[in-house]
Amino acid sequence: MKVIGITGGIGSGKTFICDKLKQKGFPVYEADVRALNLIETQNEIKQNIISLLGPESFTPNGNYNRAFVGNLVFKNPELLEKLNKIIHPATTEDFKHFTKKIAFENPDCPFLFKEAAILFEAGTYTSCDAVILVFAPEKLRIKRVMERSGISEENIINRIRNQWTEIRKMSLANYVVINDGYSDSDNEIMKLIAWLKYKFNRDA
Repeated sequence: MKVIGITGGIGSGKTFICDKLKQKGFPVYEADVRALNLIETQNEIKQNIISLLGPESFTPNGNYNRAFVGNLVFKNPELLEKLNKIIHPATTEDFKHFTKKIAFENPDCPFLFKEAAILFEAGTYTSCDAVILVFAPEKLRIKRVMERSGISEENIINRIRNQWTEIRKMSLANYVVINDGYSDSDNEIMKLIAWLKYKFNRDA
C-alpha cells in the first residue's frame, strides 16, 4: 500500500478533493480532523496547550477554541512552532495506528491518502511515496475561508503567510490537482488516479 500525501494552502479545497477520493473507496487520513479529536480527548495534550496559550484555548464545554488559538499563533511564529511540537508527535503515532488498521482490514488497498495542511512545512512529506498538491488561486482561497468560517481577511492572510508559497510547494509536489472552481473536479480525480496507477503500476 502506497502512502500518498495530499496538501495545499488554506482554502485550496483539500477536504473537497479528499471527499471525492473517499467516494471512490480510498481510505483518507485527515490530519486536521484527527488532530482535533486528539486535542479534545487526550488530557496531556489539552493541558500542554493550556499551559502554552492559556485556559481560553478551550471553551467552557471543553471544545478546542480554534478561533482564539488561531488568532494567537498565526501572528506569532514562535508560538505556532511550540503548538505544533505539542500536536505533531501525537498525530504521527495516530497515523501509524490508522495505517496498520487499514492494512489489516484491506490488505489489497493500493493507496492510502494522508491529508495535511502543513505536510511540507512539517517535513512529513518525506515519509510519503508521492505528494499531491491541491491548488487554487489565493484570492479564491481567501474568499472560500471567509464564507465558510467568518474569519477576517487579515487573519486568513496571516495564516497564508505562515505556510509555504505555492511555488515552493509545487517544486516538491509530484502532482497538482487544480481546484479553481472552473476545472472539472471529477475529471481531475480520474486523472490523478490514472497517474497513480501508472506511476506505481498498480490496479485501483
